[in-house]
Amino acid sequence: MAAREQAVEVRAAAVRRGTLAAIALALLGVCLAKELVRAVFGRLQLLVVTHLGWFYVASLSAFVVLVLGIALSPHGRRRLGPEGAAPAHSRAAWLGMLLSAGVGSGLLVYGVAEPGLHLRTPGSPAFADPRAAGGLSAFHWGLHAWAVYALVGLAFAWVWRRPGEKGEKDEEDEEDEEDKGLWSMAELLRPLFGARVEGRAGQLVDVLAASSTTFGVATSLGLAATQLRSGLAGLFVESPEHGVLVALLVALVAGLTGLTAWALVREEVGIRRLSAVGLGLSGLLALTVLVLGPSAELGRSLLENLGAYLEIFGARALETGRSATPAERAWLGEWTVFYWAWWVSWAPFVGLFIARISRGRSVRELLLGVLLCPSAACLVWMSVFGGAAVLTGVEVPASDPGAALFELLARLCPSPARVGLTLASLACCACLAAVSVASAVLALASLGAGGGATKLGAKLAWLFALSGSALVLLLAGGLDALRAVVLVVSLPLCAVLVLVAVALLRVLRTPD
Repeated sequence: MAAREQAVEVRAAAVRRGTLAAIALALLGVCLAKELVRAVFGRLQLLVVTHLGWFYVASLSAFVVLVLGIALSPHGRRRLGPEGAAPAHSRAAWLGMLLSAGVGSGLLVYGVAEPGLHLRTPGSPAFADPRAAGGLSAFHWGLHAWAVYALVGLAFAWVWRRPGEKGEKDEEDEEDEEDKGLWSMAELLRPLFGARVEGRAGQLVDVLAASSTTFGVATSLGLAATQLRSGLAGLFVESPEHGVLVALLVALVAGLTGLTAWALVREEVGIRRLSAVGLGLSGLLALTVLVLGPSAELGRSLLENLGAYLEIFGARALETGRSATPAERAWLGEWTVFYWAWWVSWAPFVGLFIARISRGRSVRELLLGVLLCPSAACLVWMSVFGGAAVLTGVEVPASDPGAALFELLARLCPSPARVGLTLASLACCACLAAVSVASAVLALASLGAGGGATKLGAKLAWLFALSGSALVLLLAGGLDALRAVVLVVSLPLCAVLVLVAVALLRVLRTPD
């Protein structure tokens, strides 16, 4: 075995052991000392929001400017992947997989509930202002989120684009070696730190990326499980008790895990099919709400939300809450800063997935496709579902935002049709959650194997680690526990992404 292959496998094994140990330690602490761990993470969450929230705000706004600048520059004409490579997926399938992997089931949860929550929260900039509530929701799911994904996706794609060393290998061996060792956040920093990324510091970066990805996706899986629980409880349980809901929660996480395992067997084919089903069901739900809801008002809501988003983008992109009231600062930490941390935690696996499905496309197509198309889709979704919820008076507590979708369907549809639409929305939620989880597991398994092909057993091990993390944290502290972990763990990863941006700018200046 070549020395390089040995080094890659040793490094991958260290990252795999370090990541699983970090996850196991966190979950063990939650199980054995739940109140202490909750207090510690609550305190850390407060410190991050109060003193370091500005770093999230500044970093993600800078990423938006950077991604747009690269896309519109002459670098945008350069192509990704091996010379002469053609795109492996049609543009429609490519965009569908981008949207499914990048938002998962979270948009089903917050797309309905978030505008109403902003409207009723006293510290919100959109308090008692429906137009601003829609624009603010689109702001959280728009350009800032997708700029993070586009940046990391381009960085990975550029690593793969880099010419490899030519040796005495046949073409098949060269193809097998193409990805070996390159799924690594540390590898993206090689232009800045050279061979030092292969040492302990590089391993620490990869452990941080994998851990952050695990807890970030666990948050999305937790949201999906609670939404599925709310939907099933509303259909089949009149007065659900805690034990019944816990049993439902365990069963639903297990079901999502099984659906994801099927996608992992087929890899990109399975993910593409699941994303197509999920997006098809999403379109059906959106069309139903448009037809049964206040259609004319929803059309006006879309235009008003777009205008509000453009206004809010300029006003809130660099808002740190320095001169805000305590209520406004609390809202900023609970919503905007948390969202920025959530997108950062998803960046490693979504970026890798984007790079893998984007070979053969130009830099400009990748960046503008990732940045603009999903942002527009999120704006439309928020306007239709969030606007309908506000106009029909749907009110759901912040502790159970997933129930907003089913409350909206109950207001718009008579009972027989409501049951069918509820089941369709549950299937949509499951498919979109499975796409996100499967994409994350493929990335984690590749990291644990040093890149290249991975065995099904390794994928399933990562799948159960991720599902177990979501389940333990949900049972221990609900969504608040997941949010606190994401806010804290994503902060050092955000600093790594800033370095990735600097490294990317350096390599882009290198001529072909």
